[in-house]
Amino acid sequence: MNKLRFLPALLLIIVFPLFSCKSTPDTGNQEQAEVTPPAELKAEEPGVPIQSEGYFDPSTISREQYETEKSEIEALVEVLNAITSSKDYNRWLGYLSDEYREFYSNPDVLKAQTSRLPVKNLQLKNLKDYFNYVFVLSRQKCRVDDITYITPTRVKVIQKEPGKSLIIYNLEKFDGKWKLVLDN
Repeated sequence: MNKLRFLPALLLIIVFPLFSCKSTPDTGNQEQAEVTPPAELKAEEPGVPIQSEGYFDPSTISREQYETEKSEIEALVEVLNAITSSKDYNRWLGYLSDEYREFYSNPDVLKAQTSRLPVKNLQLKNLKDYFNYVFVLSRQKCRVDDITYITPTRVKVIQKEPGKSLIIYNLEKFDGKWKLVLDN
């Protein structure tokens, strides 16, 4: 009987990597991925995380933590929706992690993003251009339907559409504040 207790964790270790691949859509700039529903979250007993190099067991997140953090993220997405509606670049900067800011300021990344734009003869030259011509256009009126834990402080924010689930944001909590991070 005691051996059966570890069977769900073993299955999660084997099956989870099979469903963790993501695909990007051919059109638009939103990231798209098929998302499997999170494992049943435990309300009272978070359990002991199974640790092996780089592995995090999402079932260690309590129902209370999930609900609290989902509410925080819903509020953040409302703020980000307001920022995109008003095209408030300076306010947006406060929600970026250092890695995100550095990555989307890189000239090579901006060049690659430029090639994906539907508007020809437009060149992304800096982070502000990325914000105005990519981020604002691809992140309007987002909503939070679910969050998927990658680590205890890093989540994928999911918006469900008919037949698919979109990853609208990758967030990580730094010093109690959620910030945009790269999809690692």
